[in-house]
Amino acid sequence: FFFNKIFINKFSNNLKNFSIIFLTILMISYYNISNSKNFLFNKNEDLSRKENIEITNFIIQNQNYFKKEYEILSFNYDLSLWLILNDYKNFSILNNSFWTSKTNNIIENEILSVFKFLNLNYEDFNSHFENKKKGYRYYNLNTTSYFGRRYLSNQIKTFGNLDDYDVKYKKIITSTSPLISHQVIIPKKEFDRFKIKFNNSDKNITDPDIIILEKNNEIFDKYSVNLDVYCVAIKNDNLEILLKKDLNEVCIFN
Repeated sequence: FFFNKIFINKFSNNLKNFSIIFLTILMISYYNISNSKNFLFNKNEDLSRKENIEITNFIIQNQNYFKKEYEILSFNYDLSLWLILNDYKNFSILNNSFWTSKTNNIIENEILSVFKFLNLNYEDFNSHFENKKKGYRYYNLNTTSYFGRRYLSNQIKTFGNLDDYDVKYKKIITSTSPLISHQVIIPKKEFDRFKIKFNNSDKNITDPDIIILEKNNEIFDKYSVNLDVYCVAIKNDNLEILLKKDLNEVCIFN
């Protein structure tokens, strides 16, 4: 209506007809593309949900091997949330900083300890939390999951001094509106501190009884655990659960 009233009525008849046809085709195309994207997204979401249900049903059917006092190391957000809502409380680390009142220092120590337990190095750690461009902003889901808005970066909010950031990030931060409240950038000074802390830290968690790994997480391709201690209890296209061999009899791969 707006285009017709302000612009199209001022065109010649041929141009008016062309404009109306063009806008109609454009709107129909946009509608179809949007529906296609939503269909694909929902299809993937339904598949992920189905796989999560498969895992939770397995846990429910084998509760003797998933006792609530067992320590759980989980990298999957949805499954961790389901476990918490079902009264599982003994976690090596939590996937969301808003789920815990632990200090940043404790969270850092737990993350480093978990990486060392999985025999991952600092390069893996750095890759996991590196600053990544996502759409119009820098946003790494791993960073926000464990640290929340600690490293929020825009014109009025940074972590520490602006000089602590690399030159390319300085320019981005100073041009980012305060209304952009989800841009997260870790300064170089923090990565330097993480590296020192990583190299000086020890693996201070005991071997968890249950390990839940998410296959689309980059950690999955690089981790290693002692296969004399653990075995795979169940796996699908998205998740894999390892249990201590001496605690269960449901291993599918010994």
